[in-house]
Amino acid sequence: PAIKITSNLIDWSTIINGFTITSIWECGIYLIIASPTISDNIIYMCSRAAIKCYNSSPIISNNIIKGCNCDWYYNYGIVTCSNSSAYIYDNLFIDNYTQPGFSGVIYCEQSSPIINHNTITSNDGISIYCCDSSSPLISNNTISQNYWYYGIECRNNSSPIIDSNTISMNRGGITCSDSANPVINYNNIIDNFEYGVLNEDSNVTVDARYNWWGDASGPYHPDSNPGGLGDSVSDYVNFTPWLDAPFGIVEHRPIPTKFTALQIYPNPFREKTDIRYVISDNSIIDLKIYDITGCLVREFRSTPDALCSTQFTWDGCDDAGNRVPSSIYFIKFSAGDYRETRKLVLLK
Repeated sequence: PAIKITSNLIDWSTIINGFTITSIWECGIYLIIASPTISDNIIYMCSRAAIKCYNSSPIISNNIIKGCNCDWYYNYGIVTCSNSSAYIYDNLFIDNYTQPGFSGVIYCEQSSPIINHNTITSNDGISIYCCDSSSPLISNNTISQNYWYYGIECRNNSSPIIDSNTISMNRGGITCSDSANPVINYNNIIDNFEYGVLNEDSNVTVDARYNWWGDASGPYHPDSNPGGLGDSVSDYVNFTPWLDAPFGIVEHRPIPTKFTALQIYPNPFREKTDIRYVISDNSIIDLKIYDITGCLVREFRSTPDALCSTQFTWDGCDDAGNRVPSSIYFIKFSAGDYRETRKLVLLK
């Protein structure tokens, strides 16, 4: 790789900025337990991915990533997140190639990145691929003109939140299989050539309410909405109600009964970490941090307003203000009937 960082001393204050990385046989930037800020670079024609992240939480912003390749044998994505929590925003991904199968322009494996406000267009491959229990937050992106593949593919128990994106003119919008259970709300899913949302798992009903499908009559389904003139949906997709105008000009936005997201940045951390959440109702938020022996270390509690996005900051201290030792900790998050447990690593 052109740049390889394998130090857990690297955090967001280390900046990789203003480089042109081109014609590299391996990947452009390779991170292992490192979380720098990667911004305002041009990464062009790298043969085995642009950025690989393993056990890392970098910020990846304002880059142009063009003409790169990846294959399933050596790597899985133009930007690969493996057990990582990257913040990927305001990037342009264009004219990249990923091999058919288990790969994507952004590849999430056992990871929970935030993927926000990117333009992913004219690539030969799946735009965002989620697998192996990944739970990314995918919001405010433009995913378009990826003619040969779907915009987003969800597999293997992945549960992304897909919110406020424009997904258009791809082979298909979003495809789900193998116990994937995304939440797909408030997107413009329009002019895709096959399905807008395709769910191949009959044991899961995908929540795809409150989307604009390209026509006020809603999405086409041969039984549930045969008069729909918008993008098609498959069986096992809950698409009612839908929006009757493109998202972004809707005056009154109804709130789903279930909408929760939890993100932790950075992780691993040294001084402090932000535990961010989004929730759509007035449930009491209860967040407890336990050590590896099961003892309660710290507790946070809050009642947000509807559709509130906020955060707790943990400084590595217990409820008495004492600094806890470097170790693995577990966060147990609850909001109403929603429960989630995450692993958190405190370093020296």
